Amino acid sequence: MKENNKKFKYDPWIFYPYLFLSLLGILMVYSASANVTLDDKYAASPIDYLIRQIGYFLVGLFLIFIFAHLKFSFLKQGRVTNSYILVVVILLLFLIIQKVIYPQRVINGASAWIKMGPINLQPSEFAKLGIILYLARMLAKREKKLTWKTMKKSIMGPLLFSFFIMSLVLIQPDTGGALSLFLITLMVVSISGIPWYIGAGSVILIVAILSGIISFIAHLYTKGALGKIPYQVLRVIAFVDPWKNSGSAGIQLTNSYFAINNGGWLGVGIGNSIQKHGYLPEANTDFILAIIAEEMGVVTVILILIAIFMIITRAVILAIRSKNNYYAMICIGVATTFFTQTVFNVGGVAGLLPITGVTLPFISYGGSSILLLSIELGLLFHISNEDHQRRIEAKIISND
Repeated sequence: MKENNKKFKYDPWIFYPYLFLSLLGILMVYSASANVTLDDKYAASPIDYLIRQIGYFLVGLFLIFIFAHLKFSFLKQGRVTNSYILVVVILLLFLIIQKVIYPQRVINGASAWIKMGPINLQPSEFAKLGIILYLARMLAKREKKLTWKTMKKSIMGPLLFSFFIMSLVLIQPDTGGALSLFLITLMVVSISGIPWYIGAGSVILIVAILSGIISFIAHLYTKGALGKIPYQVLRVIAFVDPWKNSGSAGIQLTNSYFAINNGGWLGVGIGNSIQKHGYLPEANTDFILAIIAEEMGVVTVILILIAIFMIITRAVILAIRSKNNYYAMICIGVATTFFTQTVFNVGGVAGLLPITGVTLPFISYGGSSILLLSIELGLLFHISNEDHQRRIEAKIISND
């Protein structure tokens, strides 16, 4: 093979959508942070948020490069994955202890962040990567044992450990994070060797059961049967009837509607949003898509969704092409991470799902999400490059 054929290739179907999302995210975080600084003692102006977001982007680029060139033989080592998982578990346990000892640090009803000066670390984001790497390593080792008779024994341990991680996230409580971990687990396990209809059927059944339970509990709270309504239940109540609760729990959703309606197809212009000036809470994080719709229109929102689903589609294609089940499970795990974050965020902004506090990939302000997704893209680039080299070698052999 010629030497130039071995040159590392960054998959354009992943890189260009990532670059578009990141640069647009930097611009819109700056624009959407006009009023957020009033509540942040570390940010005197939107420039501070701009500088931080640029910093997260640059660190993310560095992580992409590192993990794209990282040897997977190192990553597959048990001590590497186990050490990473151990750190995540310790951080999640720390959050639970923090919730008990320092209840004043609870934000929006949850103790999900570790404050480090101007930076908030969210361990549940890094738990997503931990679940993907752990399940991929464990199930890849046992793939030959995943027959119908031995399936329960082979996957029971990994599943129980994954549910343990989910429970730590749920206790915070971070419902969106726990549900994301749940779906990542189901999708990774579903391609590990068990029949596809069991995986798909399990997802539909469990989601339906959870939806019914959540709706029933929300109904009991609205009737006053369970005492004071927790923040997470208020979100469900606001989802059911946001206009009735527009002065309290429904304020985010109703003002999100106003922002989208104000923007129309082409928007009112960058910087000209009305809703970001104290009307729409979390304007630069959870509801940044509503500000984008107001300032740049629904057309830009559609372009964002196309870019994200290009990455998701590419990850799925790489999983299908892969001859290595370990690679395939990582690709599906990454695709599920992007998919769940996008669906939960867009669904919350549009009123199609209860608000979960999940950020929009590479668009919303926040370091934990950007760094995690950058690492995952680095893994995709590595797998994509190996697939590219394999196809070149196969072409050369066929020509010979």
